[in-house]
Amino acid sequence: MVSQQSGPRKVTMPIRVLHALNMLGAKAGGPTRVIIDLTSAQADLGYDITVVSTNQDFPAKTLVDEIEVRAQFVSNIQVFLFPVEFVPLLVSLKMGRWLKSNVCKFDIVHVHGCYRYPTTMTARHARLSRVPYIIRPHGNFDPFLINKSSRSVLLKRVYEQLFDFPNFRKASGIHCTANEELQTVNQLNFGAPGFVIPNGVNWSSYEHLPERGAFRARLGVPQNAPLILFLGRINLKKGLDLLIPAFAQLRRQYPLARLVIAGPDNEGYGARVRTMIDEENIRDAVIFTGAIFGQDIQSAYQDSDLFVLPSYGENFGMTVIEAMACGTPVLVSDQVNIFEDVVASGAGLAVPCEVQPLAAAMIELIGDHARRSAMAARARPWIKAHYVWSSIARGLDERYRSIMQQPGISPHGA
Repeated sequence: MVSQQSGPRKVTMPIRVLHALNMLGAKAGGPTRVIIDLTSAQADLGYDITVVSTNQDFPAKTLVDEIEVRAQFVSNIQVFLFPVEFVPLLVSLKMGRWLKSNVCKFDIVHVHGCYRYPTTMTARHARLSRVPYIIRPHGNFDPFLINKSSRSVLLKRVYEQLFDFPNFRKASGIHCTANEELQTVNQLNFGAPGFVIPNGVNWSSYEHLPERGAFRARLGVPQNAPLILFLGRINLKKGLDLLIPAFAQLRRQYPLARLVIAGPDNEGYGARVRTMIDEENIRDAVIFTGAIFGQDIQSAYQDSDLFVLPSYGENFGMTVIEAMACGTPVLVSDQVNIFEDVVASGAGLAVPCEVQPLAAAMIELIGDHARRSAMAARARPWIKAHYVWSSIARGLDERYRSIMQQPGISPHGA
């Protein structure tokens, strides 16, 4: 958690930073939003920034709109999107050649993710070029994912031992976004120093919110109908198997209640969710919107009485702070790593990953308008004080400079 500081501060000397991530499409979810907003805040500090990724999007073998991707970044940020030869691991030989020739030109490299060629090779080339680098695991070591017994997870275990773990052991830092994620990383005993700097929001985008009512009107949801919102990838990890039966209990007490499920179905899990909905006989009360973007997201938060994320594992939870920035009360599982902050803010509740506690909390909050109003009033000030990119970028600047001043670090990897 980073406290808000007043006034922008330019860096004392420009830092050349390379950010690398596996995919940059909107359907890639949180990492894309994070990199766009983080680099914008760093550009405001005077950084010289380059971003590298692939041109891949969901579903597999579809391509991003490169013009649209670049348009989301500040104009003076260089963005390179490389073609892919082997989609499962996002292998891009052109990217590999570019990294080999150019990593040495940067002061520090920030790697966002693992388990795929772009991030693995970026860290490897930084390590071989003796350029300091930081890796963000992005929740890939979450116990829920680690404990899944499937062939793909076993292949991950092999991949990480051969390729990613050597990079983590030699990293100048491991960037976590919550204390719980840091504890998980520390258990792996990489030896590299871990630190916590959270994600944030670009507060200027939340100063003036959309008028209430437009989202409900578009979906045909009456103004007097209690509206529950889930916004995120339709994925096993997100706890929709808890939310559906919990919402069914809510609806028995509040027959007008509606549940909106907004987000992309990249892995086909939506079919299972629809089966659960049919089993609970609540199809007429559940609305799927697909992925939504831009102001439609804020409108969805604004028109919802409660935002719910009952995830089995969440290294941060961008949608949680976005909902709070819109003044929407939130209900999360205690496996969302910022759940303690949610509770401390007074703007949300946290429950175990079980149907009954989730249902009870939903029923309690929907039935208590005064309490929800009080939670809503606390949400925006809390986010503005603790989760704004401008102050987060200053904290990360201090971390970069500390790393660059360590013994044995030469400018530009020389």
